[in-house]
Amino acid sequence: MTNFEIGAFLRGPQNPEREALLRVIGSFISGADDAKPDEEQSGANTDRQWSDAELTELGNMLIHRLPIEEIARRLHREHHEVRDKIIEVGRACHG
Repeated sequence: MTNFEIGAFLRGPQNPEREALLRVIGSFISGADDAKPDEEQSGANTDRQWSDAELTELGNMLIHRLPIEEIARRLHREHHEVRDKIIEVGRACHG
């Protein structure tokens, strides 16, 4: 077993363990907003792709328990984009 500082781990190279950790983090908070209706969402996926750097930042901010509104502001994303990505990552660990 190896111990890592979580921020350094998330900033490191992409690997299955890092992706699994991001999924777990997402699953912790996906239930909180999952039940809310989304009036902004039209059904069309017009959101831009998420880069590895953005996903790393998302993971870091979730670890630091920043609210979705703050994460969206820092990543220059809409609230629903951040929420949907967290839910997507959380569900991926169950699929």
